[in-house]
Amino acid sequence: MQGSDDETLLRFPILIGDIGGTNARFSIVLDANAEAGEPKIVKTADFATIDEAIQSAVLDHSSVRPNSAVLAVAGPVDGDEIDLTNCSWVVKPREMLANLGLSDIVVLNDFEAQALAVVALGEEHMERIGGGAPEPNASRVVLGAGTGLGVAGLVHALGRWIPVPGEGGHMDIGPRTPRDFEVFPHIEKIEGRISGEQILCGRGLVNVYRAVAMADGKPVHLDDPAEVTASALAGTDPIAVEALCLFVTCLGRTAGDLEGAVEATRLHGAEVAAQAHEGIPGVEAAPI
Repeated sequence: MQGSDDETLLRFPILIGDIGGTNARFSIVLDANAEAGEPKIVKTADFATIDEAIQSAVLDHSSVRPNSAVLAVAGPVDGDEIDLTNCSWVVKPREMLANLGLSDIVVLNDFEAQALAVVALGEEHMERIGGGAPEPNASRVVLGAGTGLGVAGLVHALGRWIPVPGEGGHMDIGPRTPRDFEVFPHIEKIEGRISGEQILCGRGLVNVYRAVAMADGKPVHLDDPAEVTASALAGTDPIAVEALCLFVTCLGRTAGDLEGAVEATRLHGAEVAAQAHEGIPGVEAAPI
């Protein structure tokens, strides 16, 4: 939203923010030729509101006062009060204008912002999966697992890239292999279904770890996604290795489903699955 009808461009300095379910990152861009400053990272649970977080983490420690803000938030952007999907914060742009002394605020979905960002990536930042050459202006899919599962599309029209935000993390995901059918009954369901976010996010990895253990009648020793990941990468816990392997496999399947839905030739985020194959013990056999 704009605080003035007379201006069509954001005024520098600009506060930029990436607000997820667990962490929020803020930085200030001084002018059009400047790089963003070192980000200030805060835990969303440490502050009651986003306004308090910005004031405490950024404004109280800087002599620079931003004129505008661009905030990428993990949740659907709709209306003047924006609820985050996996966080208690409610972003209220009109109140932020007054509380933080800003003239303009732009709020967009975090993966809408991510979709716009991937256009700037060079081939050196990508890893090809499968055969064939991608078409430069074909539709693209962006996805990534964090506190939740973020998904967005990117289409090229009228000579420019247009992001298509969405909530693809809430689509259903189901078993495919005989082993899946042993494990999936033990994955926690919400309203009788298993969505992508029940597997493809931090808590989802723990859900999968517990389900693998329960399927084999073994005790559960880990309850933190970082611990599950570390144990899998170290090869010290066979249950963690299988859980991470299934996680990566489901990420690849979901990326493929989304690719087919929009006939995309590039999957930004799906390359994580290929990179993980190189570092996770036993995951090389994952059927992605």
